[in-house]
Amino acid sequence: MAPLVSIADLKVHFDLGRNRIVKAVDGVSLDIFPGETLGLVGESGCGKTTLGRAVLRLVEPTGGRVMFRDVDISKLSGSELRRTRQHMQMIFQDPYAALDPRMTVGQIIAEPIETFRLAAGEQKRERIRELMKTVGLSERFINRYPHEFSGGQQQRIGIARALAANPDFIVADEPISALDVSIQAQILNLLEKLQRERHLAYLFISHDLRAIRHASDRVAVMYLGKVVELADARKLYRPAADAVHESADFSRAGARSGRRRQAAADRARGRRALAHQSAFGLPISHALLVCGGHLQSGRAGAGRNPAEPLRRVHSHQPGDARHRSRTARRDTRACRRVHRTRPTYVGRVLPSRPGVE
Repeated sequence: MAPLVSIADLKVHFDLGRNRIVKAVDGVSLDIFPGETLGLVGESGCGKTTLGRAVLRLVEPTGGRVMFRDVDISKLSGSELRRTRQHMQMIFQDPYAALDPRMTVGQIIAEPIETFRLAAGEQKRERIRELMKTVGLSERFINRYPHEFSGGQQQRIGIARALAANPDFIVADEPISALDVSIQAQILNLLEKLQRERHLAYLFISHDLRAIRHASDRVAVMYLGKVVELADARKLYRPAADAVHESADFSRAGARSGRRRQAAADRARGRRALAHQSAFGLPISHALLVCGGHLQSGRAGAGRNPAEPLRRVHSHQPGDARHRSRTARRDTRACRRVHRTRPTYVGRVLPSRPGVE
C-alpha cells in the first residue's frame, strides 16, 4: 500500500540571530498510510507540534519534502496549496484558543464549507447540523459562542470544524491534554469511530503514553528534533519479560536462575522492611506514611476515613510544637534518625524545631 503522507528529511530551523539556530525539526522521515494512526510522542520542546504544523505548511520547512498523494506540498503555493489543504486538517491543542470568540458554533463549522465551496444555503445548514450530531453536540447549540461550552465540548467543535472539509488526513496535536480523564476517553472513542467510518489517517501527537498506546497503530519517539525510534505500538509497549523470552540465547536454565535471583531479591526487600520497622518502633505502613514514602500496605490508611484523600503537609509550615501529640513527636524523631530529613505526616502539620535539620 502506498503511503498517504510521506515525510522525507524534513527540517525546520529557526534563526535567533548572532549565529544562533534552533533546530526544532532536524531530518525527520516518516510514512503515514491511509486509515492508520501514527502516534508521535516525546518530551516537551522536542519538536512534535512543529513537525505537525510543518506537514500542513502552517510553519514553513527549512528543507526536506512532504508528499501528499505523490504531490510535494512544500513546493505548492496559492490556490494549489489551498485545494490540497482541504484534504489535510488539524485539531489544535487548546480548543478555546483555536476558536474565534466572536463567531457562533454554526459560523465556525461553516467556515471550511464556505472556504472550499462545498455547500450553500439549506444544504450547508443541514451539513452543519449533521456534523454537530456526528461529534455529539445538540443542534440547539448552533447559535451559541465558544465561551458557553466546557473544554470537552469546545474540542468537539474543533473536531467538527476539521471534519467539515471532508479530509483524508488529520494532525491531532494533543487533542486530549487539556481535558479531564472521563472526557479524554470520550474524545478518543470519537476519533476512533470517525476513523472507522471515514477511513481517516491521523498523526496523533501526545504526551500521554496510555493514550498513544490506546489510539496508535505505530509509534514514533522524538528527541531533540529527531525521530529516535519507530515501531509497532504492540511491540513498543510489550512487557520487558516478553522481549527477553524472544531473544535467541534465552534458555530454561537461565529462566530458573532468573527466578532464583528474583526470589532472593524479594527476601532482601523483606529484611530491609523489617529493619525499617525496628528502627522506627512503628508498624511498617505507619513508618511509610510518616517518611513520605510510597504506600505499599493496605494498613496505611487504618483509622482514616476512606473517602478522605491522603494529605501530605510539609513541615516547614508555621505551627507550635506544643500542639503535637506524643505519637507525632515519636514519629518525628524516628524519621530523623533513619533518613535525616524533615518528615511529612498525613493529616497534621509537623513544624521543625530551630536548629534541627
